[in-house]
Amino acid sequence: MEALLPFLVVFFIAFYMLPLIVAMNRKHTNTTAIAVLNVLLGWTLLGWVGALVWAFSSQPAAEEAATDGAAPEKAVPKNLGAASDDLKDCPFCAEPIRVAAIKCKHCGSSLTTEAQPA
Repeated sequence: MEALLPFLVVFFIAFYMLPLIVAMNRKHTNTTAIAVLNVLLGWTLLGWVGALVWAFSSQPAAEEAATDGAAPEKAVPKNLGAASDDLKDCPFCAEPIRVAAIKCKHCGSSLTTEAQPA
């Protein structure tokens, strides 16, 4: 039993530091904060689980570095086959909408001929 004790101690320390190990392997952008949370609040089950979820949830730094430091651009949805001249600006919110639209998908305003902006 005494020979097994060092292995158990190493196992429990590695298990306790699992959120930090995961964050380091994923090259997480908040590895330091995860380490602080794990060390200070890891003794509570909630703190340890929170650190582990945080280590798995966010985007790793390697994927952010692939954008060459530039801010990631939002994906612009395709027009689903509609030509660009098939769009007009909403008279209420100035967002682009289809010419055939009867209600603006952005502001919810009715686009019938009776309703015009004041």
